[in-house]
Amino acid sequence: MLCPESCTIGSTRTGAVGAAFLQHLGARGYIDGKTVRIDTRAAGVAYGKLPYYAAELVNRKVAAILTEGLAATEAARRATSTIPIIMVGVPDAAEVGLIESLSHPGANVTGLTYPYVSLAAKQLQLLRETVPEATRIGVILNPANPEHQRVLPAVASAAQGAGAQLVRTPVRLRAEFAGAMASLKAARVDAVLVLDDQLLYSGELLWHALDQRLPTISLKPSFVEAGGLLSYGPSQVELAERAAFFVDRVVSGIAPAALAAEQPLRFELVVNVTTARALGVELPSSILLRADRIVR
Repeated sequence: MLCPESCTIGSTRTGAVGAAFLQHLGARGYIDGKTVRIDTRAAGVAYGKLPYYAAELVNRKVAAILTEGLAATEAARRATSTIPIIMVGVPDAAEVGLIESLSHPGANVTGLTYPYVSLAAKQLQLLRETVPEATRIGVILNPANPEHQRVLPAVASAAQGAGAQLVRTPVRLRAEFAGAMASLKAARVDAVLVLDDQLLYSGELLWHALDQRLPTISLKPSFVEAGGLLSYGPSQVELAERAAFFVDRVVSGIAPAALAAEQPLRFELVVNVTTARALGVELPSSILLRADRIVR
């Protein structure tokens, strides 16, 4: 059944993927402003605002809350134990206690999660396949992002398995971009893994990486569109489509505990050939043939 116009869905999804989510939701009969209202909150990198935004949505008595990432999902779960929460793009949701298991979420949280150890291992594998001499890998993280502290052990484990040594560099402000890349170059790193974060998905950061001739990889295609060399992560189209499915189910009255959480089925490799040329990196045919999209 369709949600009446008085029903509101709280959401933290914005940008291109947010637009794709609205498109898929519309295909299921949920039209913002007609059959449903979408109340969006976006904190960007101001993670301290997430509890406030979550409380706002709970006070509005929304029918469901759609969250992106670990920090937003944890804030929503702390704010309510009754309103359904649909998570998207959360690493290792069962391990961090957001759900009991994929098949039995157990409470008011369900949605899409992915195993970060295997994802990080694949990212490092692709980076080393593209840059075979990359035995020292820089990792740029945002200490304000609670997700990064959770996934660092997985990155370290993946690096050990790939025979690579990690050099970690925290970045809290845009003013630190130049120094971070310069310090990684001074530490003789061969390539850089940039952890998923809105602050770090910056053309300015990637310009400094290019200036230091450092190949980069991260999670989302928007990173490559901003000038990164590679991205590898869950298909953003699939995430948007499945998020709409979960919202439809819970708004129709199905409890999150009865909806098995899912792992993405499709992962995308995106490559920026212009960045490769600027870095003097000769992209292997194995990378180009496997690429789901090439940015020029």
